Amino acid sequence: MTDNNGILHQKSKDSVERNVFWCLGIHPLKIDKTLSENPWSENIIAYFKRSCQNQNQNIENGDPVFAADLFHQVLGMLLLVPRSEIDETTVHNITKYVLNLQERNGSFGFYPTSPQTEIAKILRNRTLPTDIYATFYALGVLNMLGVELIDDQLEKIIGWLSGFQAPSGWYYNLEWGNTEEHHKLQNEVTLQTLCSVSLYKFLSVGRDWTPILSAIQNGLETLLYMGPMQQCLQTWEILTCGTPSTEQMINTVEKFVVEHYDTETGGFYEYLLEQAKQLTGSGGTYTARYKYDQCIPHVCSSYNALQILRLLLPYSPTLCDFWQANRANISDFFENQAPTTDDGFGIPVQIAQYSRPFGPVSTPLETLMMLASSTMIEHLDEIWKQSQKC
Repeated sequence: MTDNNGILHQKSKDSVERNVFWCLGIHPLKIDKTLSENPWSENIIAYFKRSCQNQNQNIENGDPVFAADLFHQVLGMLLLVPRSEIDETTVHNITKYVLNLQERNGSFGFYPTSPQTEIAKILRNRTLPTDIYATFYALGVLNMLGVELIDDQLEKIIGWLSGFQAPSGWYYNLEWGNTEEHHKLQNEVTLQTLCSVSLYKFLSVGRDWTPILSAIQNGLETLLYMGPMQQCLQTWEILTCGTPSTEQMINTVEKFVVEHYDTETGGFYEYLLEQAKQLTGSGGTYTARYKYDQCIPHVCSSYNALQILRLLLPYSPTLCDFWQANRANISDFFENQAPTTDDGFGIPVQIAQYSRPFGPVSTPLETLMMLASSTMIEHLDEIWKQSQKC
């Protein structure tokens, strides 16, 4: 896992770089160059130190820990914390915990195979044994920590994953619930597809990608959320090695990004209230939920918009003009964010008709996004300048 100096192996370093790019769309060396300019860098470093220590404590207490949280926390720790300050016991416990998420078919679940606490037992009984998300994030953690699985286990994962592709081309759990595909949560479909594609690439497995590419082309116009839009474009980039999207796709995304931009704050909405209500129709409780939700631009949706711009600025004069006109306001949105009490970043959670907020709540993913925001904005400036020369 580590050498005698406690420094992670080169292969592990490469994995950190790959996962940073997968998660943030930017090279970690570029983040390093702007780290000193980030006003919240000390808070963010403290957050990842503390969050990994807290997760280690949870693991030692036998409490359940989400693989996705571990993935982003380990990524932040390895990216920001000096290697000499990384506690080997924490690394050992996280590694052991993640390995205990693995089932006999090679895939990984949300909770350990032998949960110790009552809450962990209850949660495990209410979820599927294994999951695409958990398998992707678990393998990412192990790879970043320099842990290699034997070929037999990797072959089992490949066989297991092949059973998740629907006739439409999308990847999701075909046995979980009986909701028709067009009524499923869009993020459920697009993120599981992105994780599946990333797993295949991670395991160096070739497939016929045509069904997925067709699903993206056919489904892009129906997307109502920033996250699924970004996930589809990222999947497209992975499968086509950066080949430009079609003109129709570009036109669809141009309209989506501009409509979801908030000129008052400089941020981007995850979804528009009116569209969400159209999706639910006369569905009772869901219509009522959207009627009262507090829809505000936040870090995650706004950073995903930056990732979309990264992918399409070279091919879209419309988005180049949009970036030139709104760049300063968008930058101000990120600069005006402030950390929560635990030094992380997140959004105030306001649910339905409840008058009292549930947050603010920080997440490791949004904290990573805040870390990379100034770097991404500089990167978009570079792309825009290059586009003007053509």
